Formats: sequence, C-alpha cells, structure tokens
Amino acid sequence: MKKNREKNSLTVSNSRWLAYAAAGAATAFAGTHAAEAEIHYSGLIKYRFHGLRSQHHSFHFLNQRALVFERNINYTGTNYSYNGFNDHFHINPNGSVAGFFYTCAYSTSVASVSNLDRGDAISQRPFVPSGGIMMTADGLGCGGAARGQFFSAGTGFIGFKFDLGQGVQYGWSRIKKGPYPENQYELVDYAYADPGEPITAGQRSSAEARIPTQGGLAMLALGAVGLMAWRRQRRRSAAA
Repeated sequence: MKKNREKNSLTVSNSRWLAYAAAGAATAFAGTHAAEAEIHYSGLIKYRFHGLRSQHHSFHFLNQRALVFERNINYTGTNYSYNGFNDHFHINPNGSVAGFFYTCAYSTSVASVSNLDRGDAISQRPFVPSGGIMMTADGLGCGGAARGQFFSAGTGFIGFKFDLGQGVQYGWSRIKKGPYPENQYELVDYAYADPGEPITAGQRSSAEARIPTQGGLAMLALGAVGLMAWRRQRRRSAAA
C-alpha cells in the first residue's frame, strides 16, 4: 500500500510540474500574439518634389486623413529672381506631427518637423499640432537664416499621429533627401498603426521586429524552469 501511495503522489507531482511549465510557456506566447491590431503599409510611392518648382501634394488614407507636402519657391525683384524656398509637412485634418517649437532665436511660433531615425518609437516623441517646417531657406522669422532638420542628403522619417474616435493612432513617412542646394526630395513610403498598436519609424508590419516584452520573457523563463524541474524529478524517479 505504501508503494502505491508513493506512486500516486509522484504522478500528481509530475502532472503539476508539466501544467506549470505549459501554463508559463502558453502565457508568454499568448502575450506576443494576442494583439489583433495591425500596421498598414502604403507600399513604395517615390513621389518626387523638384528643387525649383512649387508643388503641393496630398496622400490620402482611411478616406479621412491626408499627409500633405508643400514646396513653396519664392521669387522677388523686378527680374523675378529666385529668393529661397520652404517645405512644409502637415497631417490633415486635426492630426499632429513629431516636432518642436524652439526653431530659432527670433521666433518660437512656427514649428519644425523632427527628422527621426529608423527604429525610433513614434509614440515617445514630442508632437506639435498639424505640422511644421521640414526645411527653409527663407528664414520665416529667423533673421533670414536657413533652418530645418531635412537639409542634409539621406533618408529620414517623419512621425505623425491622429485620432478617429477609437484611440490615438501613430505612423511614419519616409523621406529621401537630395544634396543641397538643389534640395530635391521624395516621399518613399509611409505606414500607420491601428489604435493601441505600437509602431517604430520604418516598421511596415506588426510581425516585423516583434520582440517579447519583459513580462513575456519572464513568463517564458518560468515555463522553462518548470519544465526543467519536471524533467529532473522524472529522472530521479526513474533512477529510484
């Protein structure tokens, strides 16, 4: 009788260890896959804004929002000579853009658009209403000085956010900039996330670069520890 009781006790213990391990691992994996929100990617666009031509173009999505790019070329004097340019980015209507207001020593009333790095978390950036200056050689209250974070050639990202009544949604647009002074640039692509879905600059899908949270890793570790303990106890039982 004593031997049977020991066997039954061992069987219950093994079952519990296996349950603990399975539960821990399932919780961890559920934490990484439970979210059903998505990231929506535009695909390649490559719309070019030329250096010496005024342009205005809107890229519509969700039938209610638009990414708006404006290039204004200024000419002055009797011979209508080139006198500079300014480039704006806005999200309409009622959106916000990752940016800042301290733009120069003379004026803080005009916002500048932040040039983000790939992988930056959009939701963690400061935002300004509607939009601002990407780059300008007109000064715009800065004593004639050029300003903006998109003067240098290369690729950068603009972050934006909006709310359609179901929660804040974040997104990015990718800008490829040519060398100064021609200042040609193009909108390469853009993406935005559903409410509650995080997104980083350049991220095109929810599965891309998905890393388990610390909580998920902790639960996975607990599951692994439970499974190891169950295996050790099973080996000891077999050797007894």
